Amino acid sequence: MLNIIIASLSVGLGTYLLRKGDLLGIILYFSNKNNISQNTFFITLTGILLNVIGIYFWQQSSKSSFPFQLALSIYLSLIIIVGIFMSIIFEKVRFDMYLFFGTILIITGIIILSFKYF
Repeated sequence: MLNIIIASLSVGLGTYLLRKGDLLGIILYFSNKNNISQNTFFITLTGILLNVIGIYFWQQSSKSSFPFQLALSIYLSLIIIVGIFMSIIFEKVRFDMYLFFGTILIITGIIILSFKYF
């Protein structure tokens, strides 16, 4: 369970950092066709590293006794929640009733679809 939570947190934060960074710019940087700032370079590499760490912890969670459907629904739901919190904290997005209701519907749909074949 702890592996799933760590994977969700690292992927959620890593995806946010990748969105703030410049993935295409870093690819062109390594091919000597683009020059990006040091800050953008660091943010993008940190986002990639956090996503790789998330993949590692997701793979480690497969060794646990959790059913795959439960692990997947927890993982996807936590990624959505972490993404919303990142938007609220860093981008100053208002957490209003529509966002709350939409989030509940999406997470409920993930849980229902995950347990449909269980």
